[in-house]
Amino acid sequence: MKKNLGLYIYPETLLQLRGLKPIKAIADFIDLRNSIHKESTIPLTRVDIGEFRSVHTHTYLDALIRRSQGKKPEINPDLSMECLDLYDFLPGYEYGLGGICAAIDLMKKGVLDRAWCFALPGHHAHPALGHGYCLLNTQAAGARYAQRNGFKNILIIDWDFHHGDGTQMIFENDPTVHQISIHNAVDLYMNKMMMTHLGYTTYGKQAGHCNIPLLNRTLGEDFYFHEMGDEFSGELYNAGNCMEAYQSALENLPFAPDMIFIFDGHDSHTDDLGREITDWKDDDFKFLAQAALDVAGKFGCPVISSPGGGYNTTTLRRLNELHMAILEDYQR
Repeated sequence: MKKNLGLYIYPETLLQLRGLKPIKAIADFIDLRNSIHKESTIPLTRVDIGEFRSVHTHTYLDALIRRSQGKKPEINPDLSMECLDLYDFLPGYEYGLGGICAAIDLMKKGVLDRAWCFALPGHHAHPALGHGYCLLNTQAAGARYAQRNGFKNILIIDWDFHHGDGTQMIFENDPTVHQISIHNAVDLYMNKMMMTHLGYTTYGKQAGHCNIPLLNRTLGEDFYFHEMGDEFSGELYNAGNCMEAYQSALENLPFAPDMIFIFDGHDSHTDDLGREITDWKDDDFKFLAQAALDVAGKFGCPVISSPGGGYNTTTLRRLNELHMAILEDYQR
């Protein structure tokens, strides 16, 4: 019997090699997982860490493995400071990707339409770079696994507050994968990493993807052009027209998707980081999800969603429940 929604919620997705480290971003994820009082319907699955070689360089992944073993790699992996304590989470990444792969296997058999898979976030992880608490790009590796199993064209939708830069770079100029990312146009973290330009509309188009960068509504376009100088290029959006841009992007896809991945970041809520930028409330997240599912219904393709960022615990829990309910109950 075909199921509308499969769930993958296991403590093993946060498994470490050694004792738990006090990393706040990971602690928030532990709190989120513990707040979900639902039974998993997708079997617990662990893939080999080598599955990530489909999206990360051998040198980078080998260095992470050696670090996790307490050994010195030939070349140190390129990591930002907040990723230096994530080596121990490699088993968690194996279980997180395992759940996505297990969901894909069920979708290939035609017994599952949609899946919500808890996994450590990864949209900032590049082929040979980890930053923003993203060591490995789980959804990107899941997309490659889906392609090897007959789902050729992959659409990735990312409405996390921060740009899905790692995913964009992994699939740069790949005509079989298209990402739509709605994000803050210029935030302090991405600017510190000198990666703000990756989220511009011009760079996205050149890379074969769609970026929808949002202005802070208290600052005009002149501020951004003045502050960013010659580096800045492209179109800017705001809370008033970003949903129209999102809908237009969904209506003008470069292909008919065979599978859709959603990176469900809730840090873009107005009660989290989104105030005066997205100004999104609960109904806006409902619209985002329903519009994505409309595309899935139009093309008859399955959907896999995983949680993104979120720092307001109350909002994070509420929106996560809302998102899972939409995935389960949605009818076109």
